[in-house]
Amino acid sequence: MSTKEMGPGSHRDTLDDHFGDYNWRKIMVLPSTLYCKADVAVAQCEEHITGFLAFDDTLPDADAIAWTGMVCTWEESPFVKPNPFKATVAKITEDAVHLEMA
Repeated sequence: MSTKEMGPGSHRDTLDDHFGDYNWRKIMVLPSTLYCKADVAVAQCEEHITGFLAFDDTLPDADAIAWTGMVCTWEESPFVKPNPFKATVAKITEDAVHLEMA
């Protein structure tokens, strides 16, 4: 029977039952889903560490030390110090490109 043919109370109860069933099934599957994702993350941890260390070795020591200092300073007082993760590159607008090309 379609919910269009039901009265307002039955219509609401039917939809509530369907949504409740879906949410219950979703919650029952959640632990196995999280376990699988955690298992993959642990397996890839070594690969990510190796990749980061290889990348870090390519950076000049002065830049790496300066960056680490900026991050540590920001973490100590994030509302006072500038955020080192915020992009500082000026945005280029379409109008600016048109003016430059003219």
